[in-house]
Amino acid sequence: MNQDHIDKKWIEDGFEDVLAKARTGLGFELLALSEASSLSIKEINRLLQGEFNADHLSKIAKPLGLNAKALLTLVEGKYSPQVQPPDSLVQMTSDYSGLMLVNAFLYIQDTSAWLFDTGADAEWVFDLIEDRNLDLKGILITHGHRDHIACLKPLVNRFRCPAYGHSRLATRGILPIEWGQQLDIAGLKLECRQTTGHAADGITYVISGTPCIAFVGDAIFAGSMGGPKISYEEALETAHQSILSLPEETILCPGHGCMTTVGYEKEHNPFFA
Repeated sequence: MNQDHIDKKWIEDGFEDVLAKARTGLGFELLALSEASSLSIKEINRLLQGEFNADHLSKIAKPLGLNAKALLTLVEGKYSPQVQPPDSLVQMTSDYSGLMLVNAFLYIQDTSAWLFDTGADAEWVFDLIEDRNLDLKGILITHGHRDHIACLKPLVNRFRCPAYGHSRLATRGILPIEWGQQLDIAGLKLECRQTTGHAADGITYVISGTPCIAFVGDAIFAGSMGGPKISYEEALETAHQSILSLPEETILCPGHGCMTTVGYEKEHNPFFA
């Protein structure tokens, strides 16, 4: 997909997606959610299908543990994180099998570069690196879901650079790293933080500095979070501990959607506000 036609302010999830993720994570059957929210099953289904009703949305937010005001911000189109990424940070967004848009990020220092996740379009990465005459020093994987490692093999083959990810991915030719580890990859210093729950191998990579930058994968999206594929409780807990504990001006680079900041998500993300 042509990068010029992708809105860099795109939000991954609507309010109905947020409701569905919270409901799934908490294991709420419709009848139980109806009783807890004082809404009929029909009214709940309408919300889950994206039919907006402010009163109903406020009623369902509390039992789902969501911030009702933040949900309304998503609906009203007022959710708009203001991020000014440094020139050293490039977001690359590609179409994964016509199913979703997925991000990869290139971090640049002088003529050296490091890639965070691969995206779904190796040609875009090839062109950017070669047009700028960059030396790709390494690829860092936030988690092993297919959309985030789709181009790993052609990238490694083309640039002959190492790839790093949690030790659970070591069988895929990825050099193993562990949560809590401090890395120095060709001069780039990184902290590896545990962000599991969406994935069992989730890592957030933090580059300290001004600004601080965190590559969070699907642990947090602008206005949402990845689906609770492993553990909803763990996803919330590790996001709080490993991401939202960072300085508020920290730029968050998610696997899907636009960039945001710690401070903005603490105030406006329905899961965390």
